[in-house]
Amino acid sequence: MVAWCTELQATTGVFVARVDPLTGARAGEVIHLPDSGRCPADTRVALVGSPDRPEQTLDPSDFFIATSSVSGRTVRVYEINHEDKIAWRSIVAAGPSVKQQIALATTRRLDGLWAAWRDSDSDKVVVRRLPGGIDWDTPLAMALPRGQSLSQLTLGAQKDRVDVVATTSDDNNVVSLYTTQAFPTLTLVGGRGGFKVLEATNPVARATVR
Repeated sequence: MVAWCTELQATTGVFVARVDPLTGARAGEVIHLPDSGRCPADTRVALVGSPDRPEQTLDPSDFFIATSSVSGRTVRVYEINHEDKIAWRSIVAAGPSVKQQIALATTRRLDGLWAAWRDSDSDKVVVRRLPGGIDWDTPLAMALPRGQSLSQLTLGAQKDRVDVVATTSDDNNVVSLYTTQAFPTLTLVGGRGGFKVLEATNPVARATVR
């Protein structure tokens, strides 16, 4: 599957289409993603497929696409199913700042879907995980090294964490490669009657609280 953004026709925004891996030709209809439409070069359209793994629980032809809104202030993630239908979409981030350099990674369908973007106001990389269902966990903002600005961002998901890789540059345009890891954020709720550890809204089994 391929994804692209265009402003040169009556319907603007992000479009996706399936490609025949043997010929490279388009296979099926072009799908327009509603509420998408920001096309500057520094705002990437991220697209990932469900990897082919022994524990795969979904059709590997399902794809996830992350895009920014027309204003650039909202990040949405869409799922395209094996029937080339928009099966699901979710708002991952919203607010007054512009979200750029969007990245996406997955291990298995909703078992490990990660989204990341650069927040223009704070100039930080924000990472968020969807561990299951439709509830994203708490955003994790990570500062870049001092004096560095981000130009490209990509993610590589593992079972329990995500690798964050970025191209950065300083005021002298010296380019560097920056990498770090992010882990799921957990929330502690409860009181005298007992506590629960949550990842997003999902209870974490056999958690130890100290």
